[in-house]
Amino acid sequence: MQGVARSLFTCDLEGPLRHLMMEGAVLQLLALQAAAVGAATPRRGPGLSVRERAAIDEARERLLSNMRDPPTLGALAAAVGLGEKRLNAGFREIYGGTLFEVLRNFRLDQARQALEEEPSSLKVIAHRVGYSHVSNFIHAYRARFGAPPRASMKRAGEQA
Repeated sequence: MQGVARSLFTCDLEGPLRHLMMEGAVLQLLALQAAAVGAATPRRGPGLSVRERAAIDEARERLLSNMRDPPTLGALAAAVGLGEKRLNAGFREIYGGTLFEVLRNFRLDQARQALEEEPSSLKVIAHRVGYSHVSNFIHAYRARFGAPPRASMKRAGEQA
């Protein structure tokens, strides 16, 4: 932009050519400024339609109805009539995370509730919410809540 602006003042042309060159430089400066503003403005796709919102709500219900054996992204998208990318983008917009982040968080919330309310083993609870390996469950639980699942079990025992 500085180079274009300098050319306005260091022009050796006279008459109509100078006038034409100055108009061109001004238009170039305006185009550069518009491009800079456009790059700084975050772009959002079109919002979700009522039909898309209903389809995404239906997809969430289908997804969470069977935590142990959830449908694949492709199967879920086909069942509700949306593309996979649109379904995931809709989940991010409505629920704040991708489809499988929502599933993982729901599973872990259910597990936490079970750990705090009932005397079951970690293996039983992990399997009930869809984890086939206890180590994967413990890792995910710790990442989500900042403490291992046994800490929730101890708190439940202390409160009883």
